[in-house]
Amino acid sequence: MVGQFFAAAPGLKTSKAGEMDTTRSVVTGALLRSGSADPLGDILVYLERARGYVSGSPIDYCMPCTASEDAVFQILASAPLWNEVLCWLDLELRKLPGVGTQLELVHIRNVCHTRPTPDLLRHSTTLVHWLLKTHRCVVSVHIPYIRDIIMKCILDHIELDDLLWKNDSVKVFSINISFLSRVTEEPFCKAILSMKRLEELHWKEPTCTATLSNTISALLVASKTLTVLDFETLHITKAQAQTLLNALRANYTLQSLTLSSSVVTAAPSMFVTFLSDTLALAQLRVAGATERDALTPIFRGMIANGTVSSLDLDQLFLYEHSAILGARMLAHNRVLRSIRLLRYDPLIRFLTYQVRSAEVFKKTASWLDALVKNDTLQYTTLSVNIWADECWEQFFSLLSRNDNLKEVTIVAGESERSRLADIAKKVEEVGCEEKSPL
Repeated sequence: MVGQFFAAAPGLKTSKAGEMDTTRSVVTGALLRSGSADPLGDILVYLERARGYVSGSPIDYCMPCTASEDAVFQILASAPLWNEVLCWLDLELRKLPGVGTQLELVHIRNVCHTRPTPDLLRHSTTLVHWLLKTHRCVVSVHIPYIRDIIMKCILDHIELDDLLWKNDSVKVFSINISFLSRVTEEPFCKAILSMKRLEELHWKEPTCTATLSNTISALLVASKTLTVLDFETLHITKAQAQTLLNALRANYTLQSLTLSSSVVTAAPSMFVTFLSDTLALAQLRVAGATERDALTPIFRGMIANGTVSSLDLDQLFLYEHSAILGARMLAHNRVLRSIRLLRYDPLIRFLTYQVRSAEVFKKTASWLDALVKNDTLQYTTLSVNIWADECWEQFFSLLSRNDNLKEVTIVAGESERSRLADIAKKVEEVGCEEKSPL
C-alpha cells in the first residue's frame, strides 16, 4: 500500500480509472499555446502522461482550488491518486486533523516501490509545483532529507525560491538536514523571508552559515506571525549565535523554541539574558549530545524566567556545578509544569568519567527535595543516570506523598536498562505505579 490514502468525499464526482478528463487537455493546450507567458503552463506538459502508481489512472492536475472555511473541497477526493505520484518523492498529501479544509504535504517512508525513473520523478516534482502554486489549502510542507538523485531532479525542474516567493498560504515549513548545500542559498533564504503567513519554521542544518543566521534573525525581528522556531545546527560561530540571540530578544511572538546546544555554548551570557527577559516563550527545547556545558546557562536563565512552562533538555552533559544550579532552579521556579532532562552519557566510560558521575550523583541528590516540594511541576521525564539507585528509592518514597506531580517517566539507554528492574520494585513497594508506570 502506498502511504495513507483518503476516501472520496461524499457528494463529489470522480472519474473512472483510465478516463481522460477533456477539461485537463483543453486547459493544458491553452497554456502551452500561450508560449512562455505562463511559466507554470510550460511545465504542465510533464503531467500529460502521468499515471497513478497503483491505479494507473490519469492525474487531474488542472483541478482548481475550491477550499473554503466551511466547504468540502474537491482536491480531497483526488488525494489518494495524487499520493500515488507524490510517493516517488517520499511525500504524501494528508488532511490536517480538526475542523477545516487544510492539507499538509508530509514526509513518509516508502518501502513498497522500486527506484523511480527520471520521468516518474519529473511527474512528482511537477505535481508539487502545481500544488504549491495553485492550491491555498496546502498549509504545511515538509521537504525531507531525500536521496541525491531525487533532490537533483527537484532542483532541475523546480526553482524552490520562485515556488515560495511571497507565498501567502503555507503556515508550517520544515527543511531537513543538508538542504542548503544543494540550492542557491541566498535566493532561497530571501524566499523564506518573503512568505506572508509563516507560523512555524523547522530547519535542521549541520553547519550554520552567515546567510542562514542572518535569515533566521531577520525573520524573528520582522515576522508578526511566527510562533514556533525549531532551528538545529551542529556548528555555529560566536558571532552568528550572538546575532540570533539578539533577534530572539527582539521577538515578541515566539511561543515555542528549539535550539541546538551549540547556540547556547557559543554565547552563554547572551542566552541567560534572553531567557531571563523573554515575555512570550512558553516552550523551550535544547538538544545536544555534547560534553560542552549548556546546562549552566540554561538553569541560570530559568531561575529568573517567568514564562516557560515546558522545558526539554535532550542529551546534555551534566556537570557538578550545573547540578547545583538545577536544584536552585527547581526550588525557585514556580512556572514550570513539565521538565524533561535526558543526560548525555558517553559510550566510552573512562575511569575519570566514572568518578565524575559519582560526584554528580551527590549533587543531583539535592534535586530530590526540590522536585517534591515544587508545587507547580506536574510532569517529569528523567534519564535513569540522573541518580544512583538509592536516590531513586528516596524519590519514589517522597513522590507517594506529593499531590502535584502527576506523572514521572524514566528513560534508560541500552547499557542501563538493567537498572529498571530494581527501580520498578521500588515503585511497587511505595505504591507509585499510577504516577510512574514501568
